[in-house]
Amino acid sequence: MARLKSIVGVAAGALAITACSWFRNRISPAQAWQTIVLQALVGNDTNFQAMIYPTTDFGIGTFYAAPPAQPISLGDEVCESWLCMNSAPPTSAAAWLSLDGLAIVGTGGAVTLSSTEADDVAVQFAIPTIKQLLSLGGGASSGTWTKVSVTIGSGAIRSLPYDAVDAVVKQAPLTSPIGKLFAAGNLAVVRADVVLDSLAITVSVADTISARLNANFFQGKATAVVGDSVLHGVLSRSSGGNYTYKIDRPVIVGRRVVRQPGPGLLSANRGWDAWTKVATRKTPPR
Repeated sequence: MARLKSIVGVAAGALAITACSWFRNRISPAQAWQTIVLQALVGNDTNFQAMIYPTTDFGIGTFYAAPPAQPISLGDEVCESWLCMNSAPPTSAAAWLSLDGLAIVGTGGAVTLSSTEADDVAVQFAIPTIKQLLSLGGGASSGTWTKVSVTIGSGAIRSLPYDAVDAVVKQAPLTSPIGKLFAAGNLAVVRADVVLDSLAITVSVADTISARLNANFFQGKATAVVGDSVLHGVLSRSSGGNYTYKIDRPVIVGRRVVRQPGPGLLSANRGWDAWTKVATRKTPPR
């Protein structure tokens, strides 16, 4: 199967931002943290859309049922990415990142967040987690939380060669879900995505909050696992009431989804140019 030889894209390097005055009443951020991080990685490329709920799945190679002029949403996917592409489930981080060798993985460049953007990420990412652990009500205040740093790890843009999708569609039986959607002109696929390998927020909390966390949650341990099966992270503590919440597995923060040219049609020149952008419905998962 043919492979493209190059990729144009920007990915993340390491970044640490420290601010003397953090809170600044940023309880209602202007943008979702996913959007902030995605824009830091791809700039103003509007072909990519931020994931409403970052996940380890539904990235490149995932097929969707996408009727013309309709956005896709959770539940419209036909199959998981490696199953759609007839690949074996990944058994390592490297196999997951490369989709078993099918993907072109582009890296390079460095992330730059303004202090305001870093604040927004902290407010949405770490503070709600700590509040939930403490069952705190009401809003935070400048006397309770002080941001120490936001650190974004490395990232990558993964691109799927057109030939890989072309082969899967042509081999799909006409009675299969992919075959039926293709014949009707309702087939869409994730042709590229943006992966973030880690995100860490360190905050300093008031002594009373620190004491409650240490007694009720850590119970003498230095770290604890928090979050769900997807946004799985580790909350660690250090001296001085500092707590760091870090995602400990790669997640997809943005995708580029495209729809086939028409009923029963693929690109005449075996390329992506005839495939059109598909929007993602901006509603949270249920």
